[in-house]
Amino acid sequence: MIFEICAVLSVIIFAILAFFAVRTLRALESNLKNIDCITQDVSIKMSLLDSTFKSISAIGDMGEMKLNSLQDREIKFKDLSNLDNDYSDDLVEIVIASIRLGTKLFRR
Repeated sequence: MIFEICAVLSVIIFAILAFFAVRTLRALESNLKNIDCITQDVSIKMSLLDSTFKSISAIGDMGEMKLNSLQDREIKFKDLSNLDNDYSDDLVEIVIASIRLGTKLFRR
């Protein structure tokens, strides 16, 4: 008698567990279908945006090349202006040094 009651209870418990397992799997299946639709929609939108991303990348590359050329021009301009200033600074230093040397000689 106890054995039959335990067997019936185990069958009922198994049926309840199987019911909830099937219900959970069906809910999971519907969620996965929704996720699949969303990922397909996102992949379509991303493929449409690829041309925009390529255009932005090309504009960025052109801007970088322009910036590099401007930096090169600025460096060359600074080098040329530094060369002019270096000669004048050297000349000023030579004149000041000669005046100091002359004053030291005249003091003696």
